[in-house]
Amino acid sequence: MVIDSYVDDQILLMIQPLNPKIKKIIITDTNKITPTDFFIQVQKLKKDGHLIDIYKSKKFHDRFIGIDDTWWHSGHSFKNLGEKDSMLNKITEETAKKINTGMAKVKEKNNITWPNIIRRNMIEQEKSKDV
Repeated sequence: MVIDSYVDDQILLMIQPLNPKIKKIIITDTNKITPTDFFIQVQKLKKDGHLIDIYKSKKFHDRFIGIDDTWWHSGHSFKNLGEKDSMLNKITEETAKKINTGMAKVKEKNNITWPNIIRRNMIEQEKSKDV
């Protein structure tokens, strides 16, 4: 699970070698996603059998990565890892519970998963070409 408002195709490159049957969840601010073909790349991963869901939310300010029941906080957006010194800190169980609760709320309230986002972004891209 990845929570990062500034996701781009770099995160998808990191996901690609993972076992396709492992569920991957990305919570991001879809208005900030770059490049424009991000959602097409998500579709390709899904066609390759990857279990991946994208949720739109502005609920989280910081960046987190969760594997099983363990969570880490990142000082950098995951798309910028390796560009500058940054730390990845394991967080406490108490904070992890708060993140899990926040994620559950996002998933419960947020029916805007990748197919709907793709359609909306394609429509917006077509409108911007007309201007």
